[in-house]
Order: sequence, then C-alpha cells, then structure tokens
Amino acid sequence: MALLTLDATTTTACERRTAEHGSAVGGLHIPIFGAWAIEPIRTALELANLEAGWDAEGSPPPTREAVRVAINIITVIAELDIHDLPGPRIVPVPGGGVQLEWQLGDRYLEIEVAPDGSAGYLAVSDTGEEDEQEFPVWAPRQVKDLIDRLTAAA
Repeated sequence: MALLTLDATTTTACERRTAEHGSAVGGLHIPIFGAWAIEPIRTALELANLEAGWDAEGSPPPTREAVRVAINIITVIAELDIHDLPGPRIVPVPGGGVQLEWQLGDRYLEIEVAPDGSAGYLAVSDTGEEDEQEFPVWAPRQVKDLIDRLTAAA
C-alpha cells in the first residue's frame, strides 16, 4: 500500500511542500502545519516495515491502522501550530501498536495507538500527577487542552 512507502523523492517533496502547509506521502495528501511533523510521520511509516519479532519476543510490526491513526494524531497536533512543541519520539509497541512520546522538563505525554486504531494517553504533570484516559483523536479542543497542559509553564 502506498501509504506505508516513503522514498527519497516523496521525502524531498514533503520537505519542499511543508511551507505550503501540505505534503503528499505515498500518494496520500497529509497537511503539514509544522516542520517538526515530517520526521515523526516518516518514522511512523518506517515502523510498518519492521520485521515480525522486532522486539525479540515475536511481536508483529505496527498495523497499518495503528500507523494511520498515529499519522492522523501527529497531523491534528501539528495543525494546532504550537511553536514551542517539539516533535514526538515515535516507537513501536509490542502487539502491533505505535506510541508517541513528548517530554518537556518534568512534564510527559505518551499517546499509545493500539493495533485496532484506538488510542489512549498518559499525561504526567511537573508535580508527578498522572492522568490516563482514552485519547480524543477526533476532538480538536480536547487535544489542544492536553497539549497546552504539556507545554504550560511550570
């Protein structure tokens, strides 16, 4: 599937078109509102190409649905255009999921996308208070509130 293939030509086109607030990745149009989003999207796409057993425990690679939802989350967050938000660390999750991780000082946010595309988050405040819930992928206001908590001054 073209969505999961990223070659040098596509990568160059993504970087060139970022300033225009849009990128084509493998034939799929993905709007990019922050330059930081290119690398996490590239990493998410690459995770789909992991071999079964990538973790020495026999785990499958992330599913296409997990990768698709992870890219959607990155795009939704990039559209918020929060200038002091760094790109997330993107890692595979045993069982076929994808995890996005941000750490700013003592504040931490991880969003885990399950193989079926459902998602949840864990947010840790600078005081160590934890909040763990379903991630509101399609609720931009709730997503913004969550990211604002991550980037808020201590």
